[in-house]
Amino acid sequence: METSKIGHWLQVGANIGILAGLIMVGLQINQASYLVRNQLVSDQASDRMSTMENMLGENPAEIFAKAVTTPDQLTDAELVVMDSWMTREIIYARRVRQLVDSNIYPSEAWENHRGVIDYAFGSKFGRKWWEVSRSQFVESDPRVVELVDSVIENLPNDDDWKDYLAEIQSALHEE
Repeated sequence: METSKIGHWLQVGANIGILAGLIMVGLQINQASYLVRNQLVSDQASDRMSTMENMLGENPAEIFAKAVTTPDQLTDAELVVMDSWMTREIIYARRVRQLVDSNIYPSEAWENHRGVIDYAFGSKFGRKWWEVSRSQFVESDPRVVELVDSVIENLPNDDDWKDYLAEIQSALHEE
């Protein structure tokens, strides 16, 4: 009798162990599929960003400087380069948001991303590009739209970057 009770409890314990093992396997499968899903989203964003970066050409800094200082003189080809650069910034912002949502990046990474948005939209060109392009991101990226809107709203003027570059030029000529 005593042996059958022990055997019964050993059987119950073994069944609980098997059940716990199955639960752990299920959790691992769920975690693995979550990571695969995030990797696929990341790969898609990386592919899109690579395409946009390839369109930047050999000297995007020159075109960026022109977009900041004399945006009305950009050629069609230069507008395509700047559109690619700005779109890349939005894709990057979307990726940061996804990584924060997935708990891969800390939550403060999203607020820290404001500086990147400030950099991208701190010019007349950046603001005008956003006026024209904003609607294509409203449905798919409402939090990115909210971030860009709040950054632009708090920038001092349309010539933030132009003024900054002029300050550097002035400081260089003082020496």
